[in-house]
Amino acid sequence: MKKNILTVVILALCIMNLVLTALIVFVVVPSTAKTNKVISDVATIIDLELDSPKENPNENVKVTDIENYTVEEKQVINLKIDPVDKQQKYVSLQLSLSMNKKNDDYATLQPEVEKNITKITEIVANVFSKYTKTEAQLHKDEIKAEVLKQIQDLFKSDFIIDVAFGSIIYE
Repeated sequence: MKKNILTVVILALCIMNLVLTALIVFVVVPSTAKTNKVISDVATIIDLELDSPKENPNENVKVTDIENYTVEEKQVINLKIDPVDKQQKYVSLQLSLSMNKKNDDYATLQPEVEKNITKITEIVANVFSKYTKTEAQLHKDEIKAEVLKQIQDLFKSDFIIDVAFGSIIYE
């Protein structure tokens, strides 16, 4: 009789184990999957890089391999009119381009920089004119990135690796 009771207890424990395992599979696993999806969505929204960032070949350029070209004339650019004070504001700056001397396109495109300086300064003016004085001061890095991208698109090359706005004055 003791062996039959022991067998029944073991059988009951096995069935209870099976029920609890099924409960875990059908209740906990889906909620964990949903939580994982929410975390992925939040990471996507705030633009976290979960993978290793792509390496930019221009990041590791030695200082000796960089040539700077400074535009002689200072630029005075009309900024977008601020809707609050409705006054025209200006930015005064001196543009400087940094070029990678080791880039394959450097030899052919470097002389073209001076020939296309009007187009380059127009790019700078067009980008700055999209911003109010306050926006331009707050988003200087975004402006630099947009100007750099448009200049690289103009030359269809990435031999220009940086732009700098020297002596910048907001009026």
